[in-house]
Amino acid sequence: MEQELFDLVKKIRLHINNIHKQAALMEKLEKWFRITSALDVVEDTACAIGFYQEQPYPSELGGQYLYTYGVLQALFMQQDAVESINAVLRNTKSIDWKTDYPDAYKVREFRNDVVGHPTNRSEKWFMHLAQISLQKESFWYSKASTKTEESKHISVDVLKAINDVQKCNKEVLEKVVEEMDRDFKAYIEKHKDRKMTEIFDSLDYAIQNIVENSHSKDHYYNRTKQMVKECEEELVLRYGAVENVDPYNYLLKEIHEIYKLLDEGLSKVPSDFSGGIEKYLLQCLFYKLDELKDYCKETDEYFENYGKTIINEKADIEITFVEDFLED
Repeated sequence: MEQELFDLVKKIRLHINNIHKQAALMEKLEKWFRITSALDVVEDTACAIGFYQEQPYPSELGGQYLYTYGVLQALFMQQDAVESINAVLRNTKSIDWKTDYPDAYKVREFRNDVVGHPTNRSEKWFMHLAQISLQKESFWYSKASTKTEESKHISVDVLKAINDVQKCNKEVLEKVVEEMDRDFKAYIEKHKDRKMTEIFDSLDYAIQNIVENSHSKDHYYNRTKQMVKECEEELVLRYGAVENVDPYNYLLKEIHEIYKLLDEGLSKVPSDFSGGIEKYLLQCLFYKLDELKDYCKETDEYFENYGKTIINEKADIEITFVEDFLED
């Protein structure tokens, strides 16, 4: 069960690190911080619970209390973390543990009794954890009320409690992943038929005319600006903002700086040097536009292949996307 939780957390991390999803979550930073913290807590508590299951139970009384308190707290924390993940990614209300997951709810009650509020539970109940009962597999505690004079003797099967909670958490996270898979597929379907490389179909022809045809040079130079604008508009449609896609953002800033030098900077250069500088700047521009076209090709491949890993060799970076979640 522990490994299954780790696998589900990994799938969720891949989803939320997709550029469009990350950008949406980070519009409200509390969502991003809540989900990333919750994913960490699921993994951390799974490690703690796994340690409890695998290691021998202490023979010393202090260790026994620490192990028992600790495993109940870890189970409670894991449920709270799963609830946060569910709330952020599915936009749902709090999980009704008592109705939907009664076995897991019982474990929350055990924790609240024994670890959470043993000396003043709802200003009514008072607990006593029976020292003599402490074992790895089980323990019991008494629960008494001075208001109603009611008393209870409650036995806890610790190993069953662990299984009940992790089974519940697994079910919730599976629903989260299933919904994110559907959303991701819908997102891909929405954009995959628009090919960004088509924006630059006439780039080579425009470059040739800028270099060789002085009469139409300005027209084709402006045409390259229009290509850049269309590329930026497409990035906004797919990712919310150009700034959300670092490789594109850095490259487009460089391209705009070159345009500014060509449009405004050359007039400040002595005429004896302006021709050579213009030629150099145009060469830089053409190289950067070709690089931008390559980025668009990679983006098209990403959408065509439903989010495979893409390596951008020119930028020497790797962008990891959700892989292999589709079976059909």
